[in-house]
Amino acid sequence: MRLNNIKFSENDLTSADVERVNILLQQLSDRNLTIDFKKLKRCMKNGFIFTARDNNVLIGFALLTQLEKITNFAGTVEDVVVDKKYRGKKIGLRLMNNLLAKARKLKMQYTDLTSNAKRVVAQNLYKKIGFEKRDTDVFRKYFN
Repeated sequence: MRLNNIKFSENDLTSADVERVNILLQQLSDRNLTIDFKKLKRCMKNGFIFTARDNNVLIGFALLTQLEKITNFAGTVEDVVVDKKYRGKKIGLRLMNNLLAKARKLKMQYTDLTSNAKRVVAQNLYKKIGFEKRDTDVFRKYFN
């Protein structure tokens, strides 16, 4: 597999990418997640989806959301995934570096992320690029 054809971009998803996005989401989570283009457009309008493509085929993405709080401006990293066939080739690192560069450019005070404990390789990457584990409990309220 040659990696010199891999291109990185931001907010370039189209309706033609929906199938690949859903394939990648299946690799990210055991839950049966699927989304449509309307959802992708909302994510790109309200945040930034960083993509990796090999010969125009989507092979990975990561989402940076923006959160304007009373006390600060911050970001949240969500849905970081690289196709299984491309893992171990620093594509996730490039996606994250592009995402963090955008957060700095926007002058976010910090970015948060959560990661399933089973995702050891991903967690090692996050630590390597400066994320620190916080001593906090996360609470969630579901609305159906």
